[in-house]
Amino acid sequence: MSSSLKCPIEILERVVDLIWEDPDELDFWSNYGDEYRTLCALALSCQHLLPRSRFNLLRRVSLLKMSHLRSFAKTIAHHPHYGDIVRELVILSTGISEDKDPKEPAELSPAESFAVLLANRLPKLRTLRIRTEVDPDMSLNSRPSLYFHPAALASLRSFSSVSHLQLFGLRFREFSDFLHIIQALHGLVVLQCMQIWFRKSLKKDPPPRVSLKPVPKLQTIDLAFIPRSGMKRLLEGLHPGSLRELIITPNTVSSADEAKNTFGSLSQFVHLETFSFFVAVTAKGAEYTDVVALLELVKPHRSLRTVTISHYLHGPDRRHVVPKQTLIDALRRNADMLQAALVPRTFSEDTQIVFQFQGLHGSEGWWEDQLELILPNIFAPTNSPGRRFFRVANVTYSDWSPWADDKDLSAPT
Repeated sequence: MSSSLKCPIEILERVVDLIWEDPDELDFWSNYGDEYRTLCALALSCQHLLPRSRFNLLRRVSLLKMSHLRSFAKTIAHHPHYGDIVRELVILSTGISEDKDPKEPAELSPAESFAVLLANRLPKLRTLRIRTEVDPDMSLNSRPSLYFHPAALASLRSFSSVSHLQLFGLRFREFSDFLHIIQALHGLVVLQCMQIWFRKSLKKDPPPRVSLKPVPKLQTIDLAFIPRSGMKRLLEGLHPGSLRELIITPNTVSSADEAKNTFGSLSQFVHLETFSFFVAVTAKGAEYTDVVALLELVKPHRSLRTVTISHYLHGPDRRHVVPKQTLIDALRRNADMLQAALVPRTFSEDTQIVFQFQGLHGSEGWWEDQLELILPNIFAPTNSPGRRFFRVANVTYSDWSPWADDKDLSAPT
């Protein structure tokens, strides 16, 4: 690039900043590969944009191998001010799995080592993500068990600035190992857990040696595809006055009694403002037993503002599609139960019910027309002029629909 810039450097630097589209968004799936490569190309090709590109590269750091971790720790040791830039740290959990030949030499895992090597060196870190590689064909036994040595846990406590913790695709030896990580981060505000397993059965294990000490700032919890016994223990250990937002995606459908046994502690979260529940749509339709049972637990809370029932397509194939009529039939089968659970007068006057569906842009109107025929009672007007008790929202990340009825099925899931 010429030394005489045709565009002000401030504008170009702002463009570089926008490569990280939403620095506050926690996404289970993104690995930021395209953004990383773009920033590296800018840093290597333009002297004017090198400082800004380097700054953005350091804002989000991914350490996928021990060699990455050692190199980064060495860099931070020589340039301590770089540590002040890091806002998000992505750590991969690797190691020996049960499927691996025990004769092969053991490999250290970045997830079990980073806290010791980086303790007190990232004072402004906000988001910590510990995960395995995204591989839908990976068997449970292929996932290494994550264990933090007491020295690593002591070092993890130095990350007091971390407010967001995301755990994805991990397997722990015991439930207490999982709790220790949460307890070590005293400033935690948001906890996201997806596809978490425990090597020892929680039903057979004795109670953990430690219980979850109150994390006073913890306000948002997102639990997806976790054993119900694990969800139960975690929710029972929370301080009842802290939680403001709860998102649940169960791994199995249960009876009403089982749901109340698992999530009975929700009745204690009197300051809960937002509750979201994901309903799996399969070739057989959808089941609403869980969410109806949970609504009975949370609806007495006068602080509740939004209840979201989100539908997602779930099947063995990643390109799983079903006809819309499958879900329409399931809603009709469960209409009486849903309308009884969603009587407007049983909620606070400020509560709004949201049904979410995946689909093409602008598909909300179609779903709303269908639901008004199936669930007419929840469309009743409220006492507040201009306010609606119920609405439909669209969940889509591109102009693509997962439904077999829609024409455009070309885009990947």
